[in-house]
Amino acid sequence: LYGLLESTKEMYREILHQQLLTDYKIDKVFSRTNQDRATWLTFYIVLIINILFVLYYHATNVPCPDANDDAALVYTPNFFDDEPPDDFSLLDPPFCTEISLAHPEVIATIRVLNFVLIFLAMFVLLLYLVVRVPVNYQSYIEANKGVLNSALLTAMDPVTMYYFFYLALSILGIRYHIALTILLLDFVSKSPTSQSVLAAVYNPRKQIFMTLVLAFIVTYIFAMYMVSSLIH
Repeated sequence: LYGLLESTKEMYREILHQQLLTDYKIDKVFSRTNQDRATWLTFYIVLIINILFVLYYHATNVPCPDANDDAALVYTPNFFDDEPPDDFSLLDPPFCTEISLAHPEVIATIRVLNFVLIFLAMFVLLLYLVVRVPVNYQSYIEANKGVLNSALLTAMDPVTMYYFFYLALSILGIRYHIALTILLLDFVSKSPTSQSVLAAVYNPRKQIFMTLVLAFIVTYIFAMYMVSSLIH
């Protein structure tokens, strides 16, 4: 009953804040419905970008550049064509492998989608700051946390930090494509099933750790048994 009472207070604060947004005539834009739609749209854009990565990233052999070249190159070692030497040493690589996107049109498309993603990530963050953050701040104030402490706790809210981190990765994706692949993990926040899978590993973490310790001890005993049998 106490938890139900606290939830009722939280809902009442949200209703009052939503009424404030309605009075300012911005409730049509700053709403949780628009926030959900925007987050799903960002996920679809990230999915399309990564599909383009899979389809159009390719590797070609090119002459090795100077050491100061910033191109994405992987040095490819090569064995002797004939019989290998006794020490199986490798020859110096005769060429380098350049890893890049296949077509300039694809690069331009990904760049445009990346900027759209950044805009949507900023929009989602702004929506959350307007719709949810004031309610969180009022909750801390009513709990007698103090103005400064309430502001700090509101800023350190996990969801707020998550949206800031998402925006940062979206910006980094312009230069580092790996950041755009990490954003695929946003699927976890949208799928209760995947959250349950993670919880199934996290909640019994102590039991899983002790299972690994027990498996290591048993493996170690068998290894020492084999060593002892070889010695004697």
